[in-house]
Amino acid sequence: LLLDQVVTLAVTILIKWVVIGRRQEGNYPVFGLYYWKWRFVHVVEFYVEEHVSPHLTDTVAYNWFLNCLGATIHPSVRINFAHVSDVDLITMDAQARIEREATLCPSRIWSGELQLRSIHIGREARVAHRGFVVGGCKVPQRMELTALSSADPMGAYHMVPRRDGGAHSDEDEEELSRLQRNLGTPILMAVEVLSFVPTVLFLIGLWEYLVRSLGVETQKTRLQREAAGFFAGFRYGYNLAELQQVLYPFCACLPWVMTFVHGGSNFFAVVLTKALLVGQFVEGRDQTSWERFQRWVVERLTTTGTFNQFMELWVNTEMLSCLYRLLGARVATRVNMDFFGAVEYDLITIERDVVFGSSVLLVNASSGVARPITLKRSSCVLDHSVVLAGTKLPEGALLGSCTVAAEDQQLEAMTVYTGCVEGASVRLFQRPLLPGEQIQGDRVVRSEEAGTQIVLAPAAARQRALEKEALDSHNSCFWFSIFNFWCVLSAFLFAPLPDLVYWMTICLDFQVYDYFKDSDKGELVAVLLLAPLHMLISLAMLLIMVLLKWTLIGRWTAGDRPYYTWFHFRWAALMVAFSSLDDITEAIAGTWLAVAFIRSMGGKAGKRVCFFGHGFEFDLLNIGDDVCIGPDCDVTAHTVENMVMKMDEVRFERGASLLNGSIVMPGGIMEAGSSLIDHSQVLKGDSVPEGCVFGGLPAKLLANYAGFASEPVRRPRRWSRSVQGDDTMLLSATSSRGAQGRDLAANSFVELPRLSARNIEVFEDSRDFVEVLSDSESAPRRRTWSGLNYLMSFLR
Repeated sequence: LLLDQVVTLAVTILIKWVVIGRRQEGNYPVFGLYYWKWRFVHVVEFYVEEHVSPHLTDTVAYNWFLNCLGATIHPSVRINFAHVSDVDLITMDAQARIEREATLCPSRIWSGELQLRSIHIGREARVAHRGFVVGGCKVPQRMELTALSSADPMGAYHMVPRRDGGAHSDEDEEELSRLQRNLGTPILMAVEVLSFVPTVLFLIGLWEYLVRSLGVETQKTRLQREAAGFFAGFRYGYNLAELQQVLYPFCACLPWVMTFVHGGSNFFAVVLTKALLVGQFVEGRDQTSWERFQRWVVERLTTTGTFNQFMELWVNTEMLSCLYRLLGARVATRVNMDFFGAVEYDLITIERDVVFGSSVLLVNASSGVARPITLKRSSCVLDHSVVLAGTKLPEGALLGSCTVAAEDQQLEAMTVYTGCVEGASVRLFQRPLLPGEQIQGDRVVRSEEAGTQIVLAPAAARQRALEKEALDSHNSCFWFSIFNFWCVLSAFLFAPLPDLVYWMTICLDFQVYDYFKDSDKGELVAVLLLAPLHMLISLAMLLIMVLLKWTLIGRWTAGDRPYYTWFHFRWAALMVAFSSLDDITEAIAGTWLAVAFIRSMGGKAGKRVCFFGHGFEFDLLNIGDDVCIGPDCDVTAHTVENMVMKMDEVRFERGASLLNGSIVMPGGIMEAGSSLIDHSQVLKGDSVPEGCVFGGLPAKLLANYAGFASEPVRRPRRWSRSVQGDDTMLLSATSSRGAQGRDLAANSFVELPRLSARNIEVFEDSRDFVEVLSDSESAPRRRTWSGLNYLMSFLR
């Protein structure tokens, strides 16, 4: 295992320097020669990051590897399991700290250009969990980029003095490095080997079973039959003719064995290691090197690809809750569970009916202090959110996609929060209460006494009715059991697909070798055809996914659907199948194959489209000509609120650009020539006006933001091109500030939707964006800017 990782790292270094050499700052045309060289190296480095780096991160060895790729990183730097790319352009000074799932991305795809700019992390600086540092930015010395914030001053920017008082002493760092080198590496390797022992024993038994069941007569079986003993003839093997009769059915079983047997063995080896080495995590400071080492081991073991893939098998099932209980978390029954990242599982409490989105990160330790995290009943934590230490999410509260729950932030029950502004989430609105419900502290109390009659708006009443329908099914033993069985069956059928691609390639290559075995070139032909065969089988898997989608779903349509309906069953099954092809979709990202796949899945994609993003409901994805969607961008057309799936179209008009790590929510529109900068989010139903640049969590207008484009960003003289009766109103950019205001553009107008409110207030703040405040209970059909009904005046 160690040799395999060393060889992989060495080959990666060789490929990088041979193919692209040292990356240089500059702008390069998309689909040009330099772009393809960059894309090839990017795929190789992504593979290493996913499959090899988890064992090396947060060690000096990982710094050495990055320096061999061209980075300038001081040996005392600590890089946790972070996303680091284009390392030639990254400089990190002494005692800097990069936390888990932070992103350092010097590259961006914008307006048909690959833009490369350098990144500098100063001495004793810190990038917190899921912090985002884009090209051309730096984190000054002894400063901290807070969780989910961006280093771009025009984005979700928030930097504070480093709160943990700087780095540990040199003696502590040296002792930790010694523990990692002398004790940690053997422990990690032992866990890997231990997880293979049951796998190998199972494979031996499987082979013997296939030999007997297929009636293969071998020298070994003859001796066993004559001696009437299993171990008789144990030292005898199989010749090639005997081997081929069992080889193909054996290889057909291997994907399922590696997925479930090896994955389960690895999980239980991790649980055993945590119990023996750590026991239970407790509140308090982890000051000693030994306590830091214990946490490091658990974090390394729970970020490996094998561990993550096994946990993701059981998404949306009670099985996943059981696995988290084995790790120490206190998880109630009937939790709609998704895989989340954590380390101090013993300090996590999750109550009944909580709903998780994907890629949630629970951070119990901050500034060296471990504190509990509690998610109260019926609360929701949606995709890409970060919950920091000490958070208590009240009953019925909802953290929208890409939201941070900051330390000591006071959250309210039955309230919706979103984004990250100055290191904390933004309160949007309080969800309507039903008759007999009232909020007491962090709980919703239900009383039978008749209270004030509450009349809900039609949209709110429909939402609560769908929530009640989903919750009734969720509490039904019949529907809950059926759905769990359906999800487990889907995982059993579709999860082994990645390994199936690999073993089908091997089997076909054996067939090629058999065909040419009488010639002197049999081995050469088999080796040369290995890569083309793998490509063809991978493309065949994509075709199978297309056929499965049209067979199981047909065409995706917009609308709201509660959990536990037949639509939800089919959606969950296809989600499992689609996620099994992540490696293939990552390999074709940024090429014409990605665009062809979108079209075959029902999406609309124009000419000269560069697509690196993640989608799912492609029928609701509309991409115009010359659109660029960067790496790690989320353009899925669904969201989940209290067990109700909401789907709507996501549209990108001609020339729009979505930069790295950004999200356009269902119903979002990127108008012609508009841009959303790195690590930003367009909320549900919002639109980015033509030619404008938006950024932030949530996104807002950025005046005079040109980035690093070769040519200035062209903006139209008029943002609103049509008036649709009462549905819109035109507002001059100067009318919201009066004579003392500053024009955003000559003769420019801002298009705002019709707001059915009694009091409407429109204003522009010092950073040149428009907000709409309304006391209306109903949501507009389409909103421009950050046009939620309840946007807060303190967004700045």
